[in-house]
Amino acid sequence: MFRPFCLNHRFAIGLLIAMLPIILLSACNPPTATTPPTPSPFVIVSPTAVPVSGKLIDQTPQSLLNIANSAPAQVGRFTLDKTKSYVAESGIELVYNANTGGTMSIAIWVTPSANLAEDRYSIETGQITAPKFPLAVGDESIASPSNKARGAQAGINPTVWGEMRFRNVVVELYPDGDLVQKMSDFRSEEATELLTKIFAVLPK
Repeated sequence: MFRPFCLNHRFAIGLLIAMLPIILLSACNPPTATTPPTPSPFVIVSPTAVPVSGKLIDQTPQSLLNIANSAPAQVGRFTLDKTKSYVAESGIELVYNANTGGTMSIAIWVTPSANLAEDRYSIETGQITAPKFPLAVGDESIASPSNKARGAQAGINPTVWGEMRFRNVVVELYPDGDLVQKMSDFRSEEATELLTKIFAVLPK
């Protein structure tokens, strides 16, 4: 079983750092002013809401725990390690041990709205400079199996091998440095399988 409702400090710090670009981005896009600045060549408009494919995923601790407990025990070369996986206040981290050595962390971020999920997905995928391959999973998804870490400090600039957006949820595949070195043959098909298995346990 997962450690229920316990906020992991590493996850919380990662969330704060990961959400910082979104907070800064939001600060640059204030709500529509009642009196536009004068003079100004721009027209201030309200942001277009992201179309939602259905009911938002519940953020309650029990809902997150249900998702975590439904995670597949085995996906291809990856085996779930329940001793390292946990549920936090705003999401889930599932840790899978690879048969090559190294681990794949699957972060499931459950945001308050589809717009926030879209913001996170756009920022994260926009920072990937390696080739990205669109996948048919969720509302939007990509794989980038040749991607390498953007920085040396794990958890701050991690490698992303795959990402999916579904309603108000973002799912991200994070290999650790050991896995990046030992699984050089990771393929888009494996990213698809991992994301598909996680997508299957999300409430619809």
